[in-house]
Amino acid sequence: MDTSNNLIDVFFEVEPFGKQRPRIGKWGGYTPKKTEDAENSIRDIFTSKMGSFSPLNEPLMVSLVFFFKVPKSYTKGRVLELQKNPVYDKKPDIDNVAKLVLDALNGVAWMDDNLVCQLMASKQYAIGCSSGIRLIVSKAIPISGSPSCLQ
Repeated sequence: MDTSNNLIDVFFEVEPFGKQRPRIGKWGGYTPKKTEDAENSIRDIFTSKMGSFSPLNEPLMVSLVFFFKVPKSYTKGRVLELQKNPVYDKKPDIDNVAKLVLDALNGVAWMDDNLVCQLMASKQYAIGCSSGIRLIVSKAIPISGSPSCLQ
């Protein structure tokens, strides 16, 4: 992958986690603590790796790769199979994990996640690396040959 046009390229050494829905309690709505902690962790790691980064304020293309631990119960044969095809097809749902990252970096990496016009996300087993999240951000690009909404 050509990284020369990337505005951001960061690896977060955190276990990918799906954003939980807001809860309604006796005194109103609140964000579950596990979600809040995960968002704070991502925000803190970004800040420590990027320093005094000015949030981007332009249309963005975001790529996210979520790396999940290989269960210790997997046999050597199964791990060898995963090396050929490391696709992770289990929970959490990819949209919930992406939402957690996008929301966590509001006001830090970008002014608001509504600036993300193009999104690519994938889940895979962490083969030869630690579990975590890789974030790559570049300027949004027009997609040539896009199908027209008018048929």
